[in-house]
Amino acid sequence: MNINSISPIQSPLINIYKKTMQTLIDRKDFYISVEDLFQKLQDSVSPALLSTFGKEKIVKISNPNVASAMASTQAPDISFNLSIKRLASKHTVASKVFTASGKELSNVSIDVNNNTFTVSNAENNFAALSFLADKINNSGVAKAYVQYNDDTGIRLVIQSNKTGSINALQINNGDALGLDDLTRIADDSNGGTVFPDVDTFSPDLLDAKALINELTWKSHENTGIPIEEITVTLKATGTTTISIQQDKDSPRKIIENVAAIYQTIKNKYGNDLTVRNALYTLRSLMKTELGFEFDKEGNVTVNYGTIDAMDYDILIEKIKNMAQNISSFAEERKHLFQNTANNYSQRINQYKRIIDKQTKILQEQQALLKYRESVYTSMQYQLQMQLTKIKQIFGF
Repeated sequence: MNINSISPIQSPLINIYKKTMQTLIDRKDFYISVEDLFQKLQDSVSPALLSTFGKEKIVKISNPNVASAMASTQAPDISFNLSIKRLASKHTVASKVFTASGKELSNVSIDVNNNTFTVSNAENNFAALSFLADKINNSGVAKAYVQYNDDTGIRLVIQSNKTGSINALQINNGDALGLDDLTRIADDSNGGTVFPDVDTFSPDLLDAKALINELTWKSHENTGIPIEEITVTLKATGTTTISIQQDKDSPRKIIENVAAIYQTIKNKYGNDLTVRNALYTLRSLMKTELGFEFDKEGNVTVNYGTIDAMDYDILIEKIKNMAQNISSFAEERKHLFQNTANNYSQRINQYKRIIDKQTKILQEQQALLKYRESVYTSMQYQLQMQLTKIKQIFGF
């Protein structure tokens, strides 16, 4: 609030009210700032109130371009090398190339995954393949579309819904489309499987393949690494190292954050008696066994040796207890400082009303003075005119 915008009228009394009001505004802002810091204090310990605190795992991947990983709180601490040789892929087949305007496919039938799709009396090859693609898509057994093969013509492309050899397409009665042999790699003259860099296709090429510490692993999906409570997703061929470790940084962060916020409150607001009392209570909750050390002036530092020397499970339990106590204490103090700020707001509003009232009185007085001044000016003018006439009459 800009105190100078409250009233443009200047008077000794109003100036006194303004100074008092500014003092109240400063105190209100002071306690709001303190309340915000106690909110930050409460937020800083909130992770320790979760049931998973102290159990989280940190996943580190040396090459995140080839894989990602997640670990549950039950995952073992482990490190392994992963060499991805092949990703799982969907089975894609393509018919041989036909001219769009040709009519050799006017009547054609094909079986896809034990479902028969038939075209009768199609206007041309394009219409026939388009109709087949629509029927296959509508059935849901696979995906299909008509592909333009540069300037040479068109072909029907069919793709499995899922990756892996167990989901490989089964095509029967596909001779007319050149899909009689799916081990063949498709080209313009012959239909077959679309698969790069091989001369002959076999369904196992659709499975993911990787080496886990030199042990071969295969899967029809790009997930499923056989390590309990760890989910690895393959993204590209290449090598990476994946390590799963206990997250031992979180306990330190809790302690560091509490110490930092305590010190901030002390440095900025520690001269206030109410804040000093709150800090005194807060210090009693910051146990030396958790590494908190205070000098004679109340400044805090963290002794990491104390933290590192403690049994990890005991450390977690003590931090949880501290977090519960600090959270409850911070909640209580937030309300105290909020109520104090609200009380100052009420007093500020009272002074604002007083200033507004005094301003109105002064404005009315000023208006009256201006009116009287205008009357006196008019009377003076009339007297001056009369005096001039008298001088003219008597020749003065």
